[in-house]
Amino acid sequence: MKKFKFALMCAAALAMVACTKPCEICGEDPCVCEDETCEVCGKNPCECPTGYVCPISVEDATADDWANVPEGYLFETKCAEGASWDALKSVKVFADDIYVNLLVEWDPELVTDLSSVPFHVYWNVDGDAETGGYGDQWLEPYNIDVLMEGFFFVGEEGSGVGEPVAYEPGMFAYGAAYNTNEWNWAELTAAGTFCFSQHLGNNKMEIQFLRELIPASWGEEFTVGFDIQQGWNSVGVLPNATDDELGNKVKAEKMRVQFYIPEE
Repeated sequence: MKKFKFALMCAAALAMVACTKPCEICGEDPCVCEDETCEVCGKNPCECPTGYVCPISVEDATADDWANVPEGYLFETKCAEGASWDALKSVKVFADDIYVNLLVEWDPELVTDLSSVPFHVYWNVDGDAETGGYGDQWLEPYNIDVLMEGFFFVGEEGSGVGEPVAYEPGMFAYGAAYNTNEWNWAELTAAGTFCFSQHLGNNKMEIQFLRELIPASWGEEFTVGFDIQQGWNSVGVLPNATDDELGNKVKAEKMRVQFYIPEE
């Protein structure tokens, strides 16, 4: 009986092998076709707008291409004169169908502990005041939907010395009740690599987010805020505002950005 069962198993295995067919595309068995998922839009087949190429590259060692952003779609926030949270000098944003691009500049005289330089992006992705939460650093409403947390420099803890690293943030959704102000975040998982970056000199970082892989419901526009930290305390916040007459910090509204939608 055991021999009979073994013979049946062998026959079934041979039948399975015999039933396999060469790939209709490459003609090989097993298939050796390359993954044809588009590196730009993340789709297979590609769904990139025909003929459109994002003007921003994060592989060219320069920020000169920001001069090519379509007119009216370059958004920028700069440090207000007399603001306490002043370590971030400026952030430029350009967003299109495929990417959200940032050009971040900080003051190296104020960001001196390079053993740990956290940088956060706080997104109100749908532009809606009724969803999301958290707002310690900006005016109400509390409507941050998604948080990105990563590093510009990393080194031995407490050494003050670090090396520039790629910005590879974790991604988190606001985890408390809508319109509340809590540090409560639930980790999100992207379906692939959603962030690319390059350091430019000692005080600039260019960042490119692939929208398709950020699990969020984007609106026609979004609002956003940024901070850079030392010892996990914010030393630069944008947008910001001039301190009041007593030297107290004054909050600003988050930055509003519209998407550039290329013509077909």
